[in-house]
Amino acid sequence: GNQYATSQGTSVAAPVVTGIAAMLRAYFPRLKAAQVKEILIKSVRLMKTPGLSASGGIVDALEAVKLAKKYKK
Repeated sequence: GNQYATSQGTSVAAPVVTGIAAMLRAYFPRLKAAQVKEILIKSVRLMKTPGLSASGGIVDALEAVKLAKKYKK
């Protein structure tokens, strides 16, 4: 049908966050798992409706990479 559908919740969030975590580990292999978790949580864009996620926001891949560069030093 070549159409898009909208989805929400952990079914969509988990693969997105996992993909960003995998990207971080691929480009920054010296990062520890705990550091990747911290980067993911710190790199979120805050949502207008707090409480919908543990971090209070939506993960931002670009911000995650920027933070990971700081850990690299």
